[in-house]
Amino acid sequence: MGLQEKIKELRLNSGISQKKLADAIGVAQSSINYWEKGQRTPSVSAAQKLADYFNITLDELYDIDNLCRELTSQIYDYNSGMDFNPEYVREVEERLDVINHLKLKYGNSIEEILRYKEEKEEYLEKLNNMTDEMESVKNQISELEGTLNNLCTKLSEQRKKAAKELEVLVKQALVDLNFIAVEFEIQITRKESIGENGFDNVEFMISTNPGESVKPLAKVASGGELSRIMLAIKSILATEDDIDTLIFDEIDTGISGQTAMKVAEKMAKISRNHQVICISHLSQIAAMADSHYLIKKTADENSTTTSIKKLTRQQSIEELVRINGGSGITEAGLIHATEMKDMADRTKSNLF
Repeated sequence: MGLQEKIKELRLNSGISQKKLADAIGVAQSSINYWEKGQRTPSVSAAQKLADYFNITLDELYDIDNLCRELTSQIYDYNSGMDFNPEYVREVEERLDVINHLKLKYGNSIEEILRYKEEKEEYLEKLNNMTDEMESVKNQISELEGTLNNLCTKLSEQRKKAAKELEVLVKQALVDLNFIAVEFEIQITRKESIGENGFDNVEFMISTNPGESVKPLAKVASGGELSRIMLAIKSILATEDDIDTLIFDEIDTGISGQTAMKVAEKMAKISRNHQVICISHLSQIAAMADSHYLIKKTADENSTTTSIKKLTRQQSIEELVRINGGSGITEAGLIHATEMKDMADRTKSNLF
């Protein structure tokens, strides 16, 4: 007999209602109703009040012996239904060991482990598809290389054509600058790799002496010759490049007279589009300058000082006298220098 039946039996045998029993032990009538239906179980204190009211012990109320027999029977029935399989237990233990090992490496919970597994599966899928992607990229690279080679070939053809035209112009400009029997070539060879300027390697070749074969410009030309060669090239490309300032140092080495005048004219032409700075000891070149600066070095016992001074027109004329070799400024020297300055002004005005 269960506790609910025991409470109901005791109440009915005593001939009392649920309300009277509830009032007697200090609980609500609904509690008595719940207990008798087995929907709830009385607390220990309420059970003690019930036992006291019916003048029985708690053991009698709970019917412990009968309860133990029922529990024993239920346990027996449960054990009888169990099928103990040592192999299955071993598999479960091994599985738990695997899970615990995975937790140590990949996460503190099954959810984290599964999330890690999904991430790696996605990565593995990408790797499996990598072959196809690599093949696609290789095809794109091959197509781009073909396009690049075609463009470089066209560029090389245009460069070679322009080089032939430039060779003629530069050679004539060099002749004007007192290069006698000069030979000038632009050598274009193919590099092993393609760079930002294509696959051509361009080198200026020159011979300044009759009978000599052309050699790389950088190896055979002196400093003054390099300046004049650069002047020749710049006079041709004066309006094409974006270099703001050109500096010519000792460009007058080995020249004089009419050749010096040609050099001065070419620099004047270039100065229309660029700032030209020239260090010179020739009066023909100095007279052509728009601005004339005197650089002077002085020394005493303790130091050496270099100064620079912008000359007025009259001071420039006096400096031309000194450049021409005069030990002093004479009337004749001043007249000659003034004529040089005036002629330079007329020449510049006629150039443009």
